[in-house]
Amino acid sequence: MNATKKTPRKATAKTPQKAEQSADRTNVAKVALSASANAAVIVSRYGHNLGVTNDDAQTLYETLSRTVTATVAGDMAHMEAMLVSQAHALQAISTRMTMLAADQDLMSHWQAFMSVALKAQNQCRMTIESLSAIKNPPAVFARQANINNGGQQQVNNGVQAPLSRSPSHAQQSISLPNELLEDSTNGRTQLDPRAAATAGRANQNMETVGALDRPANE
Repeated sequence: MNATKKTPRKATAKTPQKAEQSADRTNVAKVALSASANAAVIVSRYGHNLGVTNDDAQTLYETLSRTVTATVAGDMAHMEAMLVSQAHALQAISTRMTMLAADQDLMSHWQAFMSVALKAQNQCRMTIESLSAIKNPPAVFARQANINNGGQQQVNNGVQAPLSRSPSHAQQSISLPNELLEDSTNGRTQLDPRAAATAGRANQNMETVGALDRPANE
């Protein structure tokens, strides 16, 4: 039985309609993953008290996109203003919940309001700390730097602090045993603690007692 040879199918070019549909789906995916688009949808949903409607989503998206671009470029003015506003809003929530808790007669109701009040207070504190970190970033001191230029690696572990002219207490205590064995009476001479002391010229009346003339033992 002779095997029939299958002819490969030729790749057919996409029709303009399919190519347009594919581009539309790609744009939908980009919008769905866009941070500005997601924020615009949420703002348009919750911003009715500010006069925002669902028809303003496109305008919100464009405005947010410009803000995101400026922030990424290093302009943190809008972010700082937003944190300050959020801190004030959280403070207002905490104050309102505390006042409502004071009017409650049941302990369970009082605890419910105070729980929200204290959470808002803590969030306000964290918001202020975030703002402080942006305005005054912490300094980082690197004690070791690895530098590799053309395969030659250099490791810098920091600059050694110069020794002070006056030795420290620990350095002085190291030489104490040697100083205790030195005699500065007639110049600095090293003392040998194991050697017998020699008689001096002072107090001649206190010389070594001579042999006593005693009778022999019977």
